[in-house]
Amino acid sequence: MRAALATVLVLACTVAAGGALAQSTEPPATVTQVEPAAAQPEVAPAQPQAEAAPPAAAPPATAPQALPPPLAASAPQAAPAAQPPSAPRPPRFRVALHEVAAFGTTRDAFINATAGVRLDYRFTPAFALGTELAYANLEGESERAHSYLVLLQAEAQAALEGTPFSVPVRIGFGHLKRNGLVLRVATGISWSIARRLDLLLELVPTLWTTPRGVYPSVGPGLELSIGL
Repeated sequence: MRAALATVLVLACTVAAGGALAQSTEPPATVTQVEPAAAQPEVAPAQPQAEAAPPAAAPPATAPQALPPPLAASAPQAAPAAQPPSAPRPPRFRVALHEVAAFGTTRDAFINATAGVRLDYRFTPAFALGTELAYANLEGESERAHSYLVLLQAEAQAALEGTPFSVPVRIGFGHLKRNGLVLRVATGISWSIARRLDLLLELVPTLWTTPRGVYPSVGPGLELSIGL
C-alpha cells in the first residue's frame, strides 16, 4: 500500500515538472488590444448649387470719336428763320357814323329812325365803350316828331381768324328826349375794309319807353367807323 502511494506521488511530481518545463519553453502569448474605430464625422447632404449667373456682357466697343474740325473749316450756321410780324394793334379811338331803322312789332305799328355819331374807346382789341349822340325821327300821333338820343354802349367783338370779318355784340342804354329810356342790343357782321376803316351791318332789337308805355321794335343798322 505504501509502495503504491509512493509510486503515485512520484508520477504526480514528474507530470508537474514536465508541465512547468513546457510552460517555460513556449513563448508568452501577446494580447493585441483592438481600439474602437474612430467616429466618422457626419457629412451634410450636398446642397444644390445655385445656377451660375450669366457672364456680364462686355460693353460694346466704342468707335473712336472724330475730333471736331478746326474753326476755320466749320460749316456756316443757317440764320434763324424770321418771325412773322405780329398783327398791328387797332387804334384806341374810333369814330362811327351809325344809322338804325326801327319797325314796331306790336299792333300799333310804327317806324322810327335814328342817325348819329359815336365815339368809342378800345380797352382791348375785343372790348370797347362808346357814347352816341343821334338825331331821332319818331312816329307821332298825327305827324312825325323830332328828338335826339343819348346812348352809352358796350361792345365785345370776336374776330374770325384768317378773314377780315368779325362778329360784334353790343348793348346800349340811353335816353330819348321827351320820351324816356331806350334799351338797345345788336349783333351783326363787321368787315375790315382797311386797317382803320370798318363797315358794319347789324340787326338791332330795341325797347322804347314813352309816357304811354313800352314799345318793342327791330330793324337793320348800318355803320361806318374810322380809327383815329
